[in-house]
Amino acid sequence: MDDGTVVGLGLQLQEPEPGAFAGRGLKVVRLIRGAPSDACDLICEGDVLVGVDGHSIMASSFAKVSAMLRGDEGTFISLDLERTVSDHGVRRTRAFEVTVRGGRFFLPAESDADEVE
Repeated sequence: MDDGTVVGLGLQLQEPEPGAFAGRGLKVVRLIRGAPSDACDLICEGDVLVGVDGHSIMASSFAKVSAMLRGDEGTFISLDLERTVSDHGVRRTRAFEVTVRGGRFFLPAESDADEVE
């Protein structure tokens, strides 16, 4: 039965343009409301994913990273992220790690299921 739910983290990622972001990883362009990545309240749109489960993704294809982010419901996945912040007019990059438990969430009709991890 197709109830409109999927299992994952609820991140929509995009490859950044060269030199556009602090890292050369994948930019978080959207968090699906109610999905695990949104519910953890630690990941923001604009963050850059640079590693998964302690492994750098810098030389990995989008397809390989996508496969690294997939798992069964309840699987814990560690995400290494970078966020560029402005502190008193000075831009700096902050690296941090978030562990998210994959779960079932409703995928709105306007979302492209192939682009959501």
